[in-house]
Amino acid sequence: MQISGIPGFIGRAFGSLKTGASAGMNATAGAVLAVAAINRIYLAVTADRISVFTILPAHGEMGTYNDMAANRYIDTVTGPLYPVFLMFMRLFDQDGGFRAVFVIQGLVIVLCAAFAGIIATRLANRKAGMAALVIVSAYLSYILYGLVSLPVVFCILIVFLMMLVLSADNGDGEWDTPGSVISGILGAAALLLHPVMIYLLPGLFAAVRKRVLMASILLVIVVPWGVRNSMLAARPVPVYESTAYELAGTETVRTGSGWKVVDDLYFNVSFLMKKSVERAHMPILFGKRDTNKHVLEYTFVIVALLGLTGLIRYSDRSQIRTLLPTASYVILTLLITRYTTRSRVIFEPALLIYAGITVGGILKWMSSKGKGSGEVTP
Repeated sequence: MQISGIPGFIGRAFGSLKTGASAGMNATAGAVLAVAAINRIYLAVTADRISVFTILPAHGEMGTYNDMAANRYIDTVTGPLYPVFLMFMRLFDQDGGFRAVFVIQGLVIVLCAAFAGIIATRLANRKAGMAALVIVSAYLSYILYGLVSLPVVFCILIVFLMMLVLSADNGDGEWDTPGSVISGILGAAALLLHPVMIYLLPGLFAAVRKRVLMASILLVIVVPWGVRNSMLAARPVPVYESTAYELAGTETVRTGSGWKVVDDLYFNVSFLMKKSVERAHMPILFGKRDTNKHVLEYTFVIVALLGLTGLIRYSDRSQIRTLLPTASYVILTLLITRYTTRSRVIFEPALLIYAGITVGGILKWMSSKGKGSGEVTP
């Protein structure tokens, strides 16, 4: 496949609505995305009816982000991109511009649903792509992530974009340079969005074809922010101060207990698929907090089961490159950080895509069984 000019570049990176897809399926996908967009916009503009806390967050991590946006400063442990986004939105609404923020974040998730459909189609088939698109559009946590002033939605977008770019590489060599350039930009954006996104970078680095090119672009973009933070901290820091990376403490070294290492690892792994959600920052859609909590928990359980089934049943060697950033994130966060349910956000895109692939596989099997049962044996 030749990449000729901007149209070819866009077609390779983002796929084509006409390639291998029927008009009916395109219309269905468009309708699903339109409904999802209307839903997100409605929730964003009526967010004050959902939760006053959502509109006027004044404590916790949301309070920190909003305080930085209001007072126009960024500390040495926070990625600059999201505070700058909030500062920009305040230009349109001096009260914080939260409704505009929530509209944009909701539409970003709708865009992620479209990307999920493209990725699943590339990795499997059109039925899987449609299923992934529907699942991401309807996933409750993704609806609520758009209604908080946290960088979660943009972190999710970066992960989907990484998978989108890596899935476009079919090994013909034409995508080596563009893919590496885009990956370098995405890696830098990830690190400047939230420090823990650094754990995606080893897998991304391993996945690209031209690693020196990717690393050079990433460093050119990120190093100035590291220099700025080093000057503010009055000592050299690795882009951010060490506390930003949510590393586990040094108690294991002090106690010298090998079992402590095992206990910490078990604790982290238990969170990976644990039936719990980050409740502190989630708006309430269903009247009671407990009801809200259980709906969120069990929608994650369903997605996790379908996603793991897809990863085990349908993934193969050709898909490893697409999954490497997620794999490196999961492995490193489990081994060296204080893993929490919120850490799971970066793992969810892969689960959602493979949940779609599982559903697509089920639909394909049902279709083949239906055709088989309709045959008349002579």
